[in-house]
Amino acid sequence: MQGQLSSPHHLVLVDDLSGKTSKQIAKKNNTTEASIRSIKMREDYSRVRAEMQEEIRNEVISQIASVVPNAIKVLKDIINKKKDVKDSDKINAAKEILNRAGAGTTDGSDKKVIHLTLFKPKWAKGKGGLGEESDAIEVAIQV
Repeated sequence: MQGQLSSPHHLVLVDDLSGKTSKQIAKKNNTTEASIRSIKMREDYSRVRAEMQEEIRNEVISQIASVVPNAIKVLKDIINKKKDVKDSDKINAAKEILNRAGAGTTDGSDKKVIHLTLFKPKWAKGKGGLGEESDAIEVAIQV
């Protein structure tokens, strides 16, 4: 449940969460930076700020998650199109899917590392070479 702040403190919080500096917030509210900093240091302010950040984060994640299936469908449609799509566009779409799935790198290199978790099927008996402690093994493949 979201906590409550007085109206002036709530206005400071909204500006703070939108990325404004203490100096900008002070100027907008016709007060001093020291006053804004003292508001930000209050325990109730910190608590409500953290709650609101979590709400915003959850909402953003929810909104992004809602469009992911459509984005993947568009990329898959590009890959599967026979005409009117250049091979380079298909390759870029495939790379994008792989990168978003975690199979790519972010360092700009061509190296790709794919991490797999292999589980022993239920019908298999014994450890099956997966080790003494576990029925699963982690594999990293560099391609």
